Amino acid sequence: MKKILNNFVEHLYQSMESKDTRRLMLREQVKKDFRTLCYGKEQEYRKEFYIKKIKLLLAFMLIAGGCFLAYIVNLLLPSYLQDGNKIRRNDYGGGRSMYQLGYAADGEKRYIEVSVNDKKYTSGEIKSLYQKALPELEKKVLGKNSSFEHVDQDLNYISSLKGFPFQIRWENMDYDLIQADGALIQKNLTEEGNSTSIFAILSYEDFQAEYQVNLKLFMQRKAPEENMAENIMTQIAENEEKGKENDFLVLPEEADGKKILWYEKKDAAMLLLSVLVIAAGGSTFFLQDYELHKKIVLRERQMRQDYADIVSQLTVYMSAGMTCRLAWEKITIQYEQNKKVFEHYAYEEMLITMREMQGGISEHMAYERFGCRCQLQEYMKFSALLLQNLRKGSISLTKSLQDEAQKAFEDKKRDARRMGEEASTRLLIPMMLQLCMVMLIILLPVIINL
Repeated sequence: MKKILNNFVEHLYQSMESKDTRRLMLREQVKKDFRTLCYGKEQEYRKEFYIKKIKLLLAFMLIAGGCFLAYIVNLLLPSYLQDGNKIRRNDYGGGRSMYQLGYAADGEKRYIEVSVNDKKYTSGEIKSLYQKALPELEKKVLGKNSSFEHVDQDLNYISSLKGFPFQIRWENMDYDLIQADGALIQKNLTEEGNSTSIFAILSYEDFQAEYQVNLKLFMQRKAPEENMAENIMTQIAENEEKGKENDFLVLPEEADGKKILWYEKKDAAMLLLSVLVIAAGGSTFFLQDYELHKKIVLRERQMRQDYADIVSQLTVYMSAGMTCRLAWEKITIQYEQNKKVFEHYAYEEMLITMREMQGGISEHMAYERFGCRCQLQEYMKFSALLLQNLRKGSISLTKSLQDEAQKAFEDKKRDARRMGEEASTRLLIPMMLQLCMVMLIILLPVIINL
């Protein structure tokens, strides 16, 4: 299955690479970003990037298909609006229903929520239903007990009875024997039995009637499974006490003559986590292009910040009599010696250029490729000045580099001021949130006391 999926995704990517869809699907900005970050290997990394995106997109399309199917099923369900302006009520005891409806009048459309009550019984019908409900009520209230003459299990105090519209409320004659929810108070019961009564108050609209049930309470007899559980826990406690010095606690293999098989209780509550993972995967799909371009923006910002220092260092070394290549190597060697974990993109590009020249590439080609890799106007101009130096000599280059260094420092100061202004603007958001919270704290008590 995985192989089939991979082949299908590969086929989709090849279709994207075709002339008809290449311009639509493979955005120029993404290709440009890959050329910048993965120079020389952009085709390989771009393919991997888009295959990953296609897989995420297919997953979302599958989920969207399920949602659309649910929508179609909803459309095919029977309509609750009949004859254009009628809504069928629920049967007796069906309760109230809420419907979302829209209406149009004089060309204006609006939506409202309509509440529809269930059908109501007449006085004669409700009295007849009351008589029919009593036998059912007696069966339900007994719970696990067999009769009212011998009650040793908790009573089932129901609040409604299926098929009948009554609301049921319970009262006890003796709350020392039965709690308000029907549970027996075992410590107050005797083996001989305790006689008492309970009362069921049935109500519907204006109708109300009280029904008395007499019963006899006895101490509860434990169910066989409860006795087995107690025996198992007793054996476990004994084994724990006897085997404190052993590496393992031995669980009992038999209790009450029955063989016991042990298993681990697994937590199956992972549905919410699965939904969150799908949502995170979808967010990742849409954010990947943004994150990729964000790296480019951070790279360009860092390279612009380093530009003034690079031009200044090169100017100083060449003014001291070094050739352009020696000054270039001097700067890159110092960078390698002082480099920490965090890398500077501009110096890394210079390092690549130095290694290219050491590998046999001409200075002219190395400087030209340096400008192409950086893809910033400042560095392309810098590369052009170095190429001019190779043609005309270093006399005019030193003056040009001095002017360029001065301009670069001015640009660096301007960028620093701009970044400071952006940071101040971003700080306004938490300040506004704090102001809203303070206003809410002040106004909330006033609004509550109105």
